[in-house]
Amino acid sequence: MENNGDFSRKQNDFILNVTRSKHEAMNRFYSLETRYNMLKAQNKELDTDYNRLRQQYTRLSSEHSQLNNQQKRNYQLYKEQKTNEIASLDGKVACPSITSYFNLYARLYNLSVLPRF
Repeated sequence: MENNGDFSRKQNDFILNVTRSKHEAMNRFYSLETRYNMLKAQNKELDTDYNRLRQQYTRLSSEHSQLNNQQKRNYQLYKEQKTNEIASLDGKVACPSITSYFNLYARLYNLSVLPRF
């Protein structure tokens, strides 16, 4: 009967080990499942953030392009105005008289009283 007792004890040890291994495996599975669900939620949040930032980037790029084009137009307009102003002043300076010099001086320095000759 000792063989039967040894067998019974070994069978109980085996069942105990199998049960313990099963519980450890289940605990590990639940732990991994929890981790998976956390990572899945984090991935969803990151996707949402990425899409929001991508839309913001697209909007800001468009605004930047519009502002850049407007700035170029303003610069060209300013450049044309100054070119015309220079041409106008060149015409006045080409045949200068003393009065035209004083008029130019007065305009440049916003003088209201001009010397009389």
